[in-house]
Amino acid sequence: MASREFVTCVVCQTLTIYFIVAYENLALNKPAWQKNPYPHRQNVGADLAVDGRKANPPKSDGQCMLSHGNDTAEWRVDLGGVYSIHHIFLQYMTGTSLWGKDNYFTVYFLGFSVYISNTTNKDEGMLCFKDTNYTKATIPNPINITCPYYGRYVIYYNNRTHPPYPEGYSELAFSDLCEVEVYGCSTPRRFGLACSTPCPVNCLMGRCDIEAGTCFGCVKGHNGITCNEGCIEGYFGNDCSECSSNCVNNTCHNETGDCLTCEIGYIGKRCEKECDLGWYGKGCSLPCGRCRNQDTCNHFDGRCPGECEPGWSGIYCNEKCEDGYFGLGCSFPCNNLNCLNSTDCDAIHGECTSSCISNWDGPFCNYCAPFKFGELCNNSCSDSCPENRCNKTTGHCFACSGSKYGSFCEYEKEVYQLPANAFDANIGFIVTSSILIITLTGIAIYVLKQKCFPKCRTYRDQSYELTLTPSTSGGYANIQTVQLEELPELKTSEIHESPLSPVSTFSVDYINVKANEK
Repeated sequence: MASREFVTCVVCQTLTIYFIVAYENLALNKPAWQKNPYPHRQNVGADLAVDGRKANPPKSDGQCMLSHGNDTAEWRVDLGGVYSIHHIFLQYMTGTSLWGKDNYFTVYFLGFSVYISNTTNKDEGMLCFKDTNYTKATIPNPINITCPYYGRYVIYYNNRTHPPYPEGYSELAFSDLCEVEVYGCSTPRRFGLACSTPCPVNCLMGRCDIEAGTCFGCVKGHNGITCNEGCIEGYFGNDCSECSSNCVNNTCHNETGDCLTCEIGYIGKRCEKECDLGWYGKGCSLPCGRCRNQDTCNHFDGRCPGECEPGWSGIYCNEKCEDGYFGLGCSFPCNNLNCLNSTDCDAIHGECTSSCISNWDGPFCNYCAPFKFGELCNNSCSDSCPENRCNKTTGHCFACSGSKYGSFCEYEKEVYQLPANAFDANIGFIVTSSILIITLTGIAIYVLKQKCFPKCRTYRDQSYELTLTPSTSGGYANIQTVQLEELPELKTSEIHESPLSPVSTFSVDYINVKANEK
């Protein structure tokens, strides 16, 4: 178990002795290390300084550590964790002589320092003590150093690196310690003589002064030496929550947390919302400029992420092009010489905003006005061009009016004039001729039909009847002569089952002819 330092209080009236348990020795038998250990000697290592044995007088006979002199001397003990420390006890080696100005070892310890650190690097810790006043006659042994801090490592340090040294100092530094005891609370978050009182709940990391119980720091939002007072500025509520970072100066209502004022680019009770698209600035009250491609501007400063729309300029793209310029970045000069005012043009496209000079037309006044043509548009189209329109370069008419012809409609066509009654006579002739032609056509069709029938009948599988009359010569007169060649598609016929000759005269009253298909 850790050794304990006892404070004895004698109450004389009752002769009763009370032992009040104080702080524990946190360094007892803990790992120790030293720089420049004494060579070629056993049982003189760094751990002898924390073995709990206090020699009286402290000699070097197996009870004290020894070191080899050098320009720096260093020793440390690892407490094994971060503890609340009250004070540190140091005892130097004295040898066989009494401690005082004539003691051989006093010169080695003058100018020493003691640190508490959470790492093995003393410069990352807290300086508890540095000797600047002791002399050979006044340096005490042992010595108690009050150091109410938290730490894991207790470091003893001395150096002889910057001569000349004060009177009485040795040329080399040593760390010949017999005992080092570190007293404090082994139970975390405690303070008081018996380490029985909890530190205030709002102390940072639960750490407080080992004697007074005051906090070394407060958790966020709390205030006061014991961190139990109202929230500091920038915090609100019962648990002292942090105000929104979007509140100006992180200041908010100490109860609701509502921001008193929002940072630029934010709105809302707690300034939690960025400006709506198209707005920026304090209170999101400023409209964005004309960013290209309808991009929205930065909600803080209003700057466009890229270029401005054509016709606009400035860091916020809210400035129209200066007179005489137009386009992207307002980088194109107005140079429409045919504008009534050649430097006055539309800021976006460069079109003339005033009218054109005489004979010119169009948004840019760059082509001829109606009825005009030529390089300078100072020539007029011919009056014979329909609506006085012509090619703007050559002046040629697209068509000509009336009897005019030629590229410029400059020529007149000759027209033959008929007598006044010529039109009526012609109409009579045409009507009479038409009637005659129709009549003759009808007669011809009728005659053809009469002549063709019946031999023109060529229907398949039909019977044809031919009438024959007897002749006066005892034969048969050929009243109707039938040429077989005149009957298309008729090859054979049956007349008393006899074949027909190419031309035949028959003395029968009727001949039934049956058509056969080819």
